[in-house]
Amino acid sequence: MFGVKAKAVRTPIGVVCTIAALLENACKRAEIIGTYPGSIFHFVDPGHAEVFINEYTLHGLCIQHVVPWSRSVLIPDFAGHTQVNILVNDNSVLMVPIDTGPVVRRVDAADWIVTALVGAPAGGPYFDCAVHHKDDIILAIYQVVFGPASKADCNKFIQGNCRPHAR
Repeated sequence: MFGVKAKAVRTPIGVVCTIAALLENACKRAEIIGTYPGSIFHFVDPGHAEVFINEYTLHGLCIQHVVPWSRSVLIPDFAGHTQVNILVNDNSVLMVPIDTGPVVRRVDAADWIVTALVGAPAGGPYFDCAVHHKDDIILAIYQVVFGPASKADCNKFIQGNCRPHAR
């Protein structure tokens, strides 16, 4: 598992953590097997919430290409932890802060990017473009083609450089 990204947001019912990554090939599988607090117990609080992921390999013929993987999990964390540790096969791979309030995204700030389908030639034309905040998790089939810039500049870029879909 590589390219692991995650977002964690505190809600009234706990922390919702969304994790995205790439699996090495079509025989790789991954599943969330537990959370702390939740189904995993520690005698001493590690000082952060945790998500445990088990990655394993199915035996047989494998198509050798990366496979996008994503999951969301609710962590029943009411202890006030400020971070979530993502562990794959008991190895810590990422520590993310827990967002506590509504996300405020200013449209005039240079925090926006344009994404397009991977594989377009450098300089365009680009296909299936979209504007995202720079902190959003982007699927592996998309690449950043412009930005960070203001949202208005990103929309101008799309008008001049993007097509609705590949033909």
